[in-house]
Amino acid sequence: LSLWRCTSSADALRPCQMDGYFAEAFSVCSDPDSLYALCYGNVMSCSNDMGRNPNNADKSNIAGTDNQTSDFIRSLFNLQELPTDEAMCAWGDVNIDTFVTANPHHISTTSMGFYLRIVLGIRLCDHYLNQYANIDPGRTAEVRLLRAFYHLTLLDNYGDTHGQLLPSGTSAFDFIESETQKALNVLPEPFTCTDRVEAYGKMNKGVARMILARLYINALTYSGTERWADALAMARALIDCGVYSLSQDGTTLFANTDSAWTWSGYHKLFMADNGSNGAQTEAIWPLRFDSDTIVSLGG
Repeated sequence: LSLWRCTSSADALRPCQMDGYFAEAFSVCSDPDSLYALCYGNVMSCSNDMGRNPNNADKSNIAGTDNQTSDFIRSLFNLQELPTDEAMCAWGDVNIDTFVTANPHHISTTSMGFYLRIVLGIRLCDHYLNQYANIDPGRTAEVRLLRAFYHLTLLDNYGDTHGQLLPSGTSAFDFIESETQKALNVLPEPFTCTDRVEAYGKMNKGVARMILARLYINALTYSGTERWADALAMARALIDCGVYSLSQDGTTLFANTDSAWTWSGYHKLFMADNGSNGAQTEAIWPLRFDSDTIVSLGG
C-alpha cells in the first residue's frame, strides 16, 4: 500500500498520509513568510514559535512526539554519533540504551521522531514550492536547497525510504542532485556573517556545494556508482572560495595569573558565541540559536 500518490512534477504537492502528524505545524503556514520561516525553523526548533513561548517548552508541532525525541539536531547526533565510539551517553532517556549498547536497535521514539521531523521539513518545502515558488526567485532557490538537504538527511539515515515523496520514476540520489544544482544556479556566492548579517544562516552557493560534496562522497552507497572526482571538485570549490577556513586562533583567559587558560580555535567551535568569536569562519551553514529568539533542547 503506497502512502503517497505519484506525480511527475518536482514541485507538485503530492498527498501524504503522514500529514496527519503535522496539522499543528501546517496551521501557521497560511502566508508565504510564515511558511518560508518554518522551512528553516524546522531544523532548529520543535515548536512553531521557535521555542520563544515558555508554555510550549515541552511541546512539539509533530503529533505524538516531544521536543527531545523529535528535535532535528539532537536526533541527528543520537543516530549518527551515539552508536559509534565518538560519544558515550549514560543519560536515562527512553531508548538511549539502544543507541549506546550492543543491543540490536529497534524502532524507538527517537528514530521515529527524527524520521517525522525530516518528513515534515520536506512537506513544508513542498507546500512552499507548490504555492509560492513564483514570488521570489531567491527564496525559491533557498527552499529548494532546504528540501534537497532534508531528502539527503532522510537518505543518509534511513536509506532509500522516500516512498513517493519523490516525483514518479525519480531516485532519491538523482532528485537531490538535480534540485541542488537548480538552486546552485540562483543562490548568491558564499559570504561571512560580517559581510551579510541579515542573510547569515541562509542558503548560498557554499551550502549547495557542501550538500553535493556529501552526496557524491557517498554516491557508491547511495546510487551504486562512485563519484569521487565530483566530490573532490565540490570540496575544492569550497576550500578555494576564500570564505571558509578552519578555526585556529586561540584565546588566553586570565593571562599572567595562576588561573591562565588558553582556549584553542577548536574549543571555540563549541562556545555560545561561536558566531562571533572567530570560529564562524568554519561554519558553512550555521544554525542561528540564542537564548532569546530561537530556543530548543537540541541545538
